Amino acid sequence: MIKIAFIIDKEFMHSLIEKCRKKLLSDFNCIVDSIQWNHDLRKNFPKANEYDFVINFSTHTFFKKDYQLDNLIQIPFISNLRSGISRELYQGIINNDDCFLLNTIKAYAGKQSFQIHEHRYLITHHSYNRSFRFIIDKIPTLLVESIKRYSNKNQTIWQDNHPKSIPLGQYRLKIFLNKLTHYLNSVFTYHYWKIGIIENSLSDIANNKSLLKQVQWINIKNKRDFIADPFGFTTSKGEYLIYEKFNWIKNKGHIEVIERLTQKVVFQLKADFHFSYPFIFEEGNEIYIIPETHQTNSIDLYKWNDDKQEMQLVKTIIDHFPGVDNSILKYNNKYWLFCTTSKHKMADHQLNLFYANELTQEWTPHPLNPIVTSIISSRPAGSFIKTDGKIIRPSQNSGTTYGGNIVLNEITELTETNYLEKKVEVITPEDFKNRSIVGVHTISSMGNSTLIDAKFTGFKIGNLHF
Repeated sequence: MIKIAFIIDKEFMHSLIEKCRKKLLSDFNCIVDSIQWNHDLRKNFPKANEYDFVINFSTHTFFKKDYQLDNLIQIPFISNLRSGISRELYQGIINNDDCFLLNTIKAYAGKQSFQIHEHRYLITHHSYNRSFRFIIDKIPTLLVESIKRYSNKNQTIWQDNHPKSIPLGQYRLKIFLNKLTHYLNSVFTYHYWKIGIIENSLSDIANNKSLLKQVQWINIKNKRDFIADPFGFTTSKGEYLIYEKFNWIKNKGHIEVIERLTQKVVFQLKADFHFSYPFIFEEGNEIYIIPETHQTNSIDLYKWNDDKQEMQLVKTIIDHFPGVDNSILKYNNKYWLFCTTSKHKMADHQLNLFYANELTQEWTPHPLNPIVTSIISSRPAGSFIKTDGKIIRPSQNSGTTYGGNIVLNEITELTETNYLEKKVEVITPEDFKNRSIVGVHTISSMGNSTLIDAKFTGFKIGNLHF
C-alpha cells in the first residue's frame, strides 16, 4: 500500500485538496494523511521517511538544501500563488503565450530540481478566472500521472522563471484589451476552412516549408459550409480526395469523396452524428478509412469498395471510447492508433495510444495514457511522415487559436511500455505568405502530392458574410 502525505496551509485550496485526495484514493491502493505546514518542517520533518510520497500543497517551497529525502512532489503553480494570483499564469497572459505549463517537480538534497511530469493547457487570454479554474481542475489528474512517472529517468532540469512581482496596472490593461479584441472579432469576423494541393511529396515539404507557397486551393461555393481534414488515395479507377464537409446550419460534418481531376463527388457518408478526419491507412491492396465518430463513443474501421465506390463498415475496433482524429501507424509488426478524446473537453489536450497485432483484433490501451498532455502537440494532424529513417507525427497546436499551426514531432521511442517524441519543425500560417490564412491543422500524403487545409478569415455584418 502506498503512503502519501499532503502538506497543507490552513483553509488554503481546501476543495482542490479534497479532489486530489479522492482521485488518488480511486486510482491507487493508498493512505493519504494531511500535515499542517509550519516553518520547522523544512529542516525537521521526522516522519517524512514513513511516506512514499510527500505532496506539498502549501505556498511555501521546500528548499533542496534542507529536505534530505527523495519523495517530495512540489507544484510550482501553487507555490507561486500570491494574493490569489498565479505569477506564472499572469506571465503567460502578458506574453500572449500559446499555452500554460502545469507541472510537478522534485528536488534532490543539495542538487538541481527536476521536472517529474508536465501538462500544457490552453490559456484563455481574455479571462484570467476561466484559465485559472480550468488549470485547477486538472491538478488531480496531473498528480496521478506524476506518481506513475516519478522514477522516470527521462526527466528534465527545472528552471523557475516566474516573475517576482506583478504590476497590476499592466495586467488589468492587458486583460481589458484582450476582452475588447475578443468581442470585436466575434462580432465582425468568422473563419472558414479550405483544402489545397501541393505537387510535392510530404517528405519534401517537411524538409522545405517554402514549398507551401505553391499550394493550389480548391474553390468552395459557400464559405460557411467549409471543407477540411483532407486525405487522399489511389485505386485502379483513379485518384480520390476524401475530407470532412461541415454544415454550419446543422452544426455537423459528413464525409465526402471526390475525383481529384474532375472534383466530381462520388460518395458521401452521412448520419445523425458528426463525421470528420477520415484518416487513410493502406494495407496490401486495401484502402481503410478511420473517420472520427466520437459522438458514437467508438472508433470504427471502414474499407473502400472500389467497384461500388463507397465506404463500407468493417467493424468497431475500439468501443466505449470517444476517439478524436484517430491515426494509425504500422511499426515493429504492430499497429499503433493515436487519438485524443472528447472526454472532459480534452480533444485538443490529451494524446492516447492503443496497439494491436492486427487491425481487427483487440486493441490494448497504452499504460502511460495519456502519453502526451499538451494543447500545443497532442491532437493528430494528418499522415505520419517517414523520412531519413525517422517517423514524424504531425500534431495540432491550438494554443492561441483552434488549428493554429502544425507541429512535426519525431517519435524517438515507441514500445508497449514507453513513448517519447520531440518537436522538430512547425508549419505556420505565415509559411503560406497569405495574410488571410490564420490557421492550418491537417497535412497528408497522396503519392507524390501533399494535401493540406487552412483556416481563412472572413468579415461579417450581422448575417451577411463576405
